[in-house]
Amino acid sequence: MLIILSRTESPYNPFIVYDNKKLLALFRDKNEIVKLTYIPKKVLKILRDANEISITEMDYDNVPIRQYRAKIIIDNKLKRKLKKEVKYIC
Repeated sequence: MLIILSRTESPYNPFIVYDNKKLLALFRDKNEIVKLTYIPKKVLKILRDANEISITEMDYDNVPIRQYRAKIIIDNKLKRKLKKEVKYIC
């Protein structure tokens, strides 16, 4: 399960892209990309074989606001692609 700070809007067709190294990006909707860093190595190994992940968005008081599942896509060129999308990354 991935836990992130809640956003005001609900996600629309969210998915995760993983570069098969140590970079993840959550595409919450067509206008928001959340770059995920500092992921433990054990988690990264698990992600290589996973098809999807559960995501929980929590508020500042650690209260769950929403939960959903996101497909995991492997893309070795993620870092280069994110540089092009830098204005949307949170």
